[in-house]
Amino acid sequence: MDTDLSLEAFLDNYATQPPQIQGQALSQIILHGGGTIIKPTNASTSGRPATHTWEIECLGVYARGFDQPEAIRNWFKVAKAVAQGNQTQARAA
Repeated sequence: MDTDLSLEAFLDNYATQPPQIQGQALSQIILHGGGTIIKPTNASTSGRPATHTWEIECLGVYARGFDQPEAIRNWFKVAKAVAQGNQTQARAA
């Protein structure tokens, strides 16, 4: 997997994949320094304390959920909205 993807390229590759594949893809990007995932029981590597939710920050997009599958679903929803906003801004420029 190319860990140097733009958000748009990442979504092109994974937005329609099954949830398990989406989770694996996010994990690979995060593993190679492209973000963080915070489990409810862990503190983040940045020293921020963990909350009661799963938190994912990847490719500049942040989302959370009460369990890992929900956090992944929410991340993809937010990422699609961000990418759509990016395209709208690029067309306006």
